[in-house]
Amino acid sequence: MKIETKFGLREIVTTRQKRIGDRIIPDLIGEVVTIQVSCLVSGDPIYFVRMTDGHILPFAESDLIGDPDFDQEKGAYPEEAQ
Repeated sequence: MKIETKFGLREIVTTRQKRIGDRIIPDLIGEVVTIQVSCLVSGDPIYFVRMTDGHILPFAESDLIGDPDFDQEKGAYPEEAQ
């Protein structure tokens, strides 16, 4: 089975801004440190992201926005891939 994910390890991602009642949860920035894929749930990957405060939090793919500069093929940013 081949598994493809929208975001790669070490990719910098931001969370999508959310509104809960009258509160707005701001965008947060973090680095993908682990990707979990399970056949027991929907098969959608769960991304574990290290936030700027050091906490590692799980996110669904739909909750994240990736960095367009990240090279998925090489698994690195252009300056790191050389």
